[in-house]
Amino acid sequence: SSDGVITTLTTSFYRDLVPEKLRVKFNIKYIHGTMAVILLSQLLILATINSTSMIGVILKVSSYIYAPLIAIFTLYLINIPKPPKMALSLSTVITLACSYPLVMMIESNSNYKFGLEVLAFNTGIFLIIFSVLRKGLK
Repeated sequence: SSDGVITTLTTSFYRDLVPEKLRVKFNIKYIHGTMAVILLSQLLILATINSTSMIGVILKVSSYIYAPLIAIFTLYLINIPKPPKMALSLSTVITLACSYPLVMMIESNSNYKFGLEVLAFNTGIFLIIFSVLRKGLK
């Protein structure tokens, strides 16, 4: 349900992204309200997309968004102790900024059309970018 999603996003934001020193200044109710507005705006954006297969649109968008998350999980699986946070953040932003144009370029210059394998493609891009940045940010 959407209420569970908003609660999860609020808790995740508050616990994971707000430093402990600033938690006193952040009111959880305002964060919860902000997350509700963000979720509503995203639902309205999805509603404006006139697609017969909304699940296809959602899966395509999530294949871009979840790639960095899967890549970070992979890093922990292969036992990279304490990856630099700056390298993780930059890798995520660069992957999200570069992956869609790369996919569009590949699709326009070949007969290949990406499906859900975009997730694996973007995860690979993240891991490559992270390995380069990790060495540079030590």
